[in-house]
Amino acid sequence: MARVAFDELGNFVTALNNYGGHPLTKAAVWMMLYTGMRQASIRRAIWKDFDLQKAVWHRQPEKADSKIHTLPLPKQAIELLESIKPLTGQGDNDLVFPSVYSNNRLMSEAAMGQAITRMGYKDRMVGHGLRGVVSTGLNELGFKPHIVKAQLGHKKGDPVEGAYNDAKHLKVRVKMMNQWATYLDKLKASAKIIPLRSA
Repeated sequence: MARVAFDELGNFVTALNNYGGHPLTKAAVWMMLYTGMRQASIRRAIWKDFDLQKAVWHRQPEKADSKIHTLPLPKQAIELLESIKPLTGQGDNDLVFPSVYSNNRLMSEAAMGQAITRMGYKDRMVGHGLRGVVSTGLNELGFKPHIVKAQLGHKKGDPVEGAYNDAKHLKVRVKMMNQWATYLDKLKASAKIIPLRSA
């Protein structure tokens, strides 16, 4: 999947921060950066999946998943969700990131990619490529690869491990995602890459 190099992330974040498109689409791209989740997960998310008081997203199973994936939400993601809620249906089963045309319809599969193109990243970044950018950034922060994989919901490579190892590593993932979101905040003010501190 096409994605920008990590040393270009500052420029991308600046472009996203300045993007003048629909706020729901812009928020969906930010949510990908804040969580590392797939576009499909974000498009299908409903309000009852989120506990804003506890700062977690209980993402429903997707693809071959059999269990809910609990994701820590940094304060920046909570603020984002609170800011868009008035633009959506607000019932438990209403979409968090609906179509810009109707709160009762899923956001288009192409919406986030089109926004990234309009930001000036045609052929240089696709929506799914943001998962790779987030993965790279979390590893650059110094967190162990298995913690990053737990956050992104990657399958365990060994079938035996997949069957028996159900560790969530939630405490360290809370620290990791808050540190990552703080780093993204710093990038908003600068188009240059900022050295990351080790975990």
